[in-house]
This record gives sequence, structure tokens and C-alpha cells, in this order.
Amino acid sequence: MVSIVPGLVRGSGRSRKAVRSMRRNRTVLAAALFLAGVLILWSGLEAAFAQPVITARLRAVPENFSGRCPAKIRFDGVIMVRNNTRPPLRVQYRFLRSDGALSPISTIVFDGNGSKNVSTTWTLGGPSLPSYSGWQSIKILYPQEAESNRANFSVACQAEPPRKPDLVIRSFGLKEWGKCEPNHVIFTFQVTVANIGSAPSPAVPGKAMVQAMDQHGNGWGNGVVLNAIPPGGHQTVVIPVYYLKNDPGHITGAAPHPFRAIADPLKLVDELREDNNLSGAINVDPRSLCRTADIPGTTHPLTEDCIAFNPATAQVKFLNNDWKIVDGNHWMFSFGNKKTEAEQALRVIKHYRVNQSCFVGRPGPSFQYLLRSGAAPSGAMAGEDCVSFNPNTAEVKKISNDWKIVDGSHWMFSFGSKEDEARQALAIIKKYGFTRSCFVGRPNASFQYMRK
Repeated sequence: MVSIVPGLVRGSGRSRKAVRSMRRNRTVLAAALFLAGVLILWSGLEAAFAQPVITARLRAVPENFSGRCPAKIRFDGVIMVRNNTRPPLRVQYRFLRSDGALSPISTIVFDGNGSKNVSTTWTLGGPSLPSYSGWQSIKILYPQEAESNRANFSVACQAEPPRKPDLVIRSFGLKEWGKCEPNHVIFTFQVTVANIGSAPSPAVPGKAMVQAMDQHGNGWGNGVVLNAIPPGGHQTVVIPVYYLKNDPGHITGAAPHPFRAIADPLKLVDELREDNNLSGAINVDPRSLCRTADIPGTTHPLTEDCIAFNPATAQVKFLNNDWKIVDGNHWMFSFGNKKTEAEQALRVIKHYRVNQSCFVGRPGPSFQYLLRSGAAPSGAMAGEDCVSFNPNTAEVKKISNDWKIVDGSHWMFSFGSKEDEARQALAIIKKYGFTRSCFVGRPNASFQYMRK
């Protein structure tokens, strides 16, 4: 027979309670761990499946167009991505237009958050569409749908001006002197006519399309024909002006003569403008050319060849790699690369206020001199380089096959085989009473003048 110990039975009951408590605790802990795992898994899944934020904006450049059509409007845009958790992110988009047109679908790739520029253009407007107001926008298609603002714009087309030629005088200058005798050219102008219009200027056979005329209004002058001149083209011509046989007194009596060049003087060409065909004035003074005297030792009259200029407006300029003294469009003296000598010569001109440059034997003159209103310059200039001589004892001699002007043993000017030009130069020296021959830049002087 088995006996039951009461104490032992009671101890076994407490143990069973403890076991049950432990089991409950393990169940709660397992549930807690399971819930934590579920939360972590959910957070990861939420992050993995979160959607990026995609936006866009667009603007038209220019917003308001006014001018000649067709107009080209540029649209500058930007696509922005935030919350990009799954790079690389491919974004697909297209442009929408107010006229219903759709651009092709384009794709850009984002390797993270950021923005990328996009652009397109729209060309429109013309005779059938003189004005238009519209818009364009960016449509995001993937991975989500979104649309930018509408970039509004307007186009107002201006009528295209008529295509016509437009003739102007590009340059006008005195080219050379001739003879002051009936049936001869007294002087010749050089004129450049340019077409600044948008259509060719036609040739008009037998008609003077450019003239050089005395502005005294007596009709003294001349004109020549022109070839067809394309837009942007030009043509250079020479215009000879002849001795005025029907009024020879006007040649010297009304001197100096303001001459102007005019393109299309008879209004034969339908031009864009008719008020810009006239050049500035050039004063031409033939009085020294038309004075005559006997040349000693010859049977020829003394005919002087002079070109008038304004010493106040004369200046030194670098033209065609050559330092020159010019008066407007008139190139008077060249000095090559000798800028300092050109500037010294200009000081001489302004000091003596000479206004006529004269020659013997052009082209390729053998003798040159300067006058001040038909008289010899006189006085002295500080620092000038001059050699004195006696005009009364000066003479022409042939020395070693070279015709020269000499004063005693002083050889002053050489003329080679040109005896007539040597005697003409001596007559000029005696006429004006020159007593000094002056130089700039000896030896090999680049400029020479004479004075009393």
C-alpha cells in the first residue's frame, strides 16, 4: 500500500503553476518578436514601394514675339524628381501644344534626386497666320502622370518690306586734273555707287545713272552709265568734267565750285528711298590751273596743275598699310611706314596753311610744290629742314645726261630726260619767288615743299 505524503503533494502544485507562467511569458515574448518582425518587414516594403515625386515647369522665349515671320519660339523647361528611392529612375515625357499636336515621347534617367533641363521649339506665323496666341506644356507619362504649367506665348507678324534697290554714294573724290582748254577734260572725279537695298539695281543703257554736278546750278558737270548692281554690291566709275565752252568765265569767275555726286539723278530706278542719293560737296578751284604764262626756253605756255584741299580738315590716317595725309576722301601724300614723318608734314601744312597741292608732269610728277591760295608760303617754322637758293640765278642745265635745276654749283632738282618739265618747274619757281627748298625725312625725304 502506497502512502501519500501531504507536503509533497502541495509542493507539486506550486511547480505546475510556475511552469504555466513560464509558458505564458514565452508566448507573449514570441508574439512580441513576431509583431516586431512584421513591423520591420512592413517598413521595408513601404520604403521599397514608395512613389517618387515628379514635377515640371516650362517657359516660352520670347513670350510675346513681334517681327518678320515665321517666328521661332523656344520653350525652356525643367523636370524635377524628389524621393527617388529606386535609382536609376526612367522618366518618360512629351510636350503638349495648344493646337493639339503631340511631340514624340522622350526619356531621361535620374540617378538620384535632382532636376534636368528639357527644351523644344515651335516655328509658326506667316501670311496665312499673321497672329497667334497659344501655349505648350510638359506631360509626364511614366512612372506617374503629371503636367507642368502652360507656357503662354503670342506671335504678331509684321509685313515684310518691299524688295527694292537703294543707291547711295559710297565715296566721292577728285581723282586728277587735266587741261584748262576747250575740248579737254579739266578735272576727273572718282565715284563709288553702292546698292544698300534688297533687290538689284538695273542697268539703264544710254542714261547717266550717276553725275558729278556744280552746285552753282548752271549745269556744269557730267554723268556716266552704271552696270546692274546686286544688293550689297557697288561699282566705281570716273566722271570727267570738260572745259565749259559756253561760259568759260564761270570756270574761274565763280570758283571755287562745290561739286556733288548724285546717284540715279533722273529717278529711273524705283528705290526704297529717294532722299539718300546725294554725296557731300567737294570744292574744286581751277583758277591756278587756268592761269597761263610763257615757259622760258620753250614755246609752251605755263599751265599749273593744282588740287585744292582744306588744311584745317587734313589729317594723318593709316590706310592700306600706308600712313597718308588725307582731306576727307582725297589721299594727298603717302609715307609708307613713316608715321612720324607724316605727322611732321601735316604740321608743316597746318603751319603755313597751304591749301593747294601742285604738280609738274603727272602722272608720276617730277616736281611738286604747295601754295596758299595761289601764293607761295612764306615765313619760317621752327625745326624745319630747308636749303636756300637764289631764284634769279637758278637755271636749267644738262649734267651727265640729266636735266637739272641748279643755282651755281648747287644741284637742286633732277628731271632725267624731261627737259620741258625742268623748264616748267623753273618758271614756277621764278613766278612765285621761291627761295628755299625744304624737306621732311632726309636723306630720302618723304615730303618736300618750297617757300619764300
